[in-house]
Amino acid sequence: MSRIETIGDATLYLGDCWEILPALGRADAIVTDPPYGIGFGAKHTKRHYVMAVGAVNAEREGHPTQKPVKLIEWCLGFLPNATTILDPFMGSGTTGVACANLGRKFIGIEIEPKYFDIACRRIEAAYKQPQLFKDEAPKPVQLSILDAAS
Repeated sequence: MSRIETIGDATLYLGDCWEILPALGRADAIVTDPPYGIGFGAKHTKRHYVMAVGAVNAEREGHPTQKPVKLIEWCLGFLPNATTILDPFMGSGTTGVACANLGRKFIGIEIEPKYFDIACRRIEAAYKQPQLFKDEAPKPVQLSILDAAS
């Protein structure tokens, strides 16, 4: 581990999650988008991005598969009692931004310095943003199989 940043209620680690995780305390939930396609080969990786939500994300800042913040906020809505969220593959920090927006504590780990720096900047900007009129995260709705079929 080469760097630790504390921004608001977020603690960010630059390093390998396999080395950092054993030393961490407790988290209520792990919310992550693990790296996929690594080492798969450049000609295949580009083709498999179109299909990826992150590839068409208008918010994307320097990370090829960055997810929309609203999507992660919606996911966190399924975890109403989880106050500390861990993302061991933080990437550009979208889960950390969602946690800052929703008043949750966040622990993020990223091995790539370029993405770690982007995450630090984005999470810091989220904490600087006033949340006076912020809508709550959308509440998840469980549909029955019959509702989904119609």
